[in-house]
Amino acid sequence: MEMVKINIKKIFLYLLIIIVASLVIIAFYYNRYKFSGITTTRYTKVSLEYETNISELADKYSNDMTKSRFVSEIKKVNDIDNSDYIPGNSTIIIPIIEFE
Repeated sequence: MEMVKINIKKIFLYLLIIIVASLVIIAFYYNRYKFSGITTTRYTKVSLEYETNISELADKYSNDMTKSRFVSEIKKVNDIDNSDYIPGNSTIIIPIIEFE
């Protein structure tokens, strides 16, 4: 019976270590911009005459390293949910992303 208790304790300990390690990895993943030296220092307004894809804006106003951050920031600031297109005749706020 004592052997079963030891095995259960070891299993619980290993499971706890795996859970904590997973949570740490997830926390680093979701906060990776804080550790990468990429910062948003200011914003600017852009007027769009025609319907525009957010990826086209990212190609124009950011580089490959900041593209995903640019897209997530533009969606957050302009309150864009699931759509990847911005309607024409609108003014949006875009982030200026820089490296430290």
